Amino acid sequence: MAGLANVFGYGAMTNSQNDIRNSRSIMIIGMNPAENHPISMQHILTAKEVNRAVVISVDPRFTKTSAFANKYVRLLSCTDVAFIYGLINIILANGWEDKQFINERTYDFEGFKNEIAKYNPDTVADITGVPVAELNWVAKTLADNRPGTVIWAMGGTQHNHGTALVRTYCHLQMVLGNMGKPGGGTDVFRGHDGIQGVTDIGGGPETLPGYYGIGETAWRHWAKVWDVPYEWLLSRFKSKAMMEKPGFTVARWYEGVLLDSKQLGQDVNLKAVFFMGHSTNAMQQMDRVKKALEKLELIVDFDPFVTNTAVLPDRKDGIYLLPTATNYESAGSATNTNRDLQWRQKVVDPVWESRTDLANMIDLAERLGFKKQFIHNYKGDWKGVPSTPMSEKDKYVKQLPEQTVEDVLREINMGALSIGYVGQTPERLKRQQQWAHVGCGGTNRMAAGPIVTTHTAGKMQNTSGKTIFTPVFAAASSARCRRLVRSVSECTRSDCATLVPNLSVCTSIATSDDRSSTPVRSARLWSASDRALPARSSR
Repeated sequence: MAGLANVFGYGAMTNSQNDIRNSRSIMIIGMNPAENHPISMQHILTAKEVNRAVVISVDPRFTKTSAFANKYVRLLSCTDVAFIYGLINIILANGWEDKQFINERTYDFEGFKNEIAKYNPDTVADITGVPVAELNWVAKTLADNRPGTVIWAMGGTQHNHGTALVRTYCHLQMVLGNMGKPGGGTDVFRGHDGIQGVTDIGGGPETLPGYYGIGETAWRHWAKVWDVPYEWLLSRFKSKAMMEKPGFTVARWYEGVLLDSKQLGQDVNLKAVFFMGHSTNAMQQMDRVKKALEKLELIVDFDPFVTNTAVLPDRKDGIYLLPTATNYESAGSATNTNRDLQWRQKVVDPVWESRTDLANMIDLAERLGFKKQFIHNYKGDWKGVPSTPMSEKDKYVKQLPEQTVEDVLREINMGALSIGYVGQTPERLKRQQQWAHVGCGGTNRMAAGPIVTTHTAGKMQNTSGKTIFTPVFAAASSARCRRLVRSVSECTRSDCATLVPNLSVCTSIATSDDRSSTPVRSARLWSASDRALPARSSR
């Protein structure tokens, strides 16, 4: 999501999934929706069959999605940046770019164009393994069939230079003028149900809720929402520098355990890890994950089932399994991949010893000594929460009443002003749920009933109204790409796309302040510190 935030201001897909039906061309890269997003795939197939959209599958493997596509393009793994920049250069060479959009809605296009000029078709063919004729066909097809959308998922984001890849996908759409219109946009499909909502409310390590970042102004904003002194929040950290320093990403957290603490830019290594609604199954470098899990002092796994996280390490103690309720056993709002929200009703009470996430977190806050602040905001305490100190009976509350869950959402409404979370109140979401039977799945419109705010197709969320051309520096050969998958201690010197200041860890373009996660108002596009890889090297 950081890549989208760097370019457009916020980290979310720009158009709704329903809007894919309006596309005339669809390039799918870094994902296999036919198998991994089968419901979303129906929108793609509808666009192909009804709107005659050309579907292009770009993947190192021939997948089930490739079988449905009009065109399959095989490229070498980890060469997406060169592939996309090759397409852009072909588009520019033929004058197929949207000059009006570029002039009116982007920054520093000339600097961007000069930087990527090295990716000529012959060079790109050598890097990616895609013949020049196929590169020309894809570029012309995208130019002739507008509006078009580019769709990706974790196959694009889960690289050690994933943010760089995402920025290139955005650049292609900006050059074609496919932004801010129905049928266009950059449509990233999230990997889990509800994960976009988690991102929106600060689940990432680099921002507070609403993408405010983690600088002092962000903390002071949320201190007002939570009705606690900023100084009290600061006292919870060892220092102000630590308070404003991005944490570890879920993809590379284990390096915080295994690397020397001096390489991490902190005093000590990670000693404990909590998993909530997530497991280690999909993580890369499983051998290093296993070593990290065995070295930790404490592992806490919140989940309805015993997961890989609990089974993988060879240890006999220090692992706590906390049975957690499923979505069928809890009520509340849910946000899908394109930020459509709905209210979920509880089907049954939590079974056996399972508890809802909220019940677990309130209990944990009680035992850590900040429950009073945790359940409070400037409008008062959440309703329905047991009093403090809780009795022994209350300490094992399995679930909170629905009014408590509603108050949590109202708190988000109070503070997440930056992304327009003001109107998604419990009352409106429940009203929409009551009228769901008159909704149209193809258009996101309601045929009857009260008017409810829905996603605006093609909205670009940067407050300046302009998008950002930021060249990225990619590996230039398959041999060099293979070097990218080495351990972090090797790749931080020259083989990663962007280095985190003061952190010898290979990640996306997170920065030491909150600039990467707030709306970009500066015309700064790139600097020498961003450069990590040369343009070419021999195979």
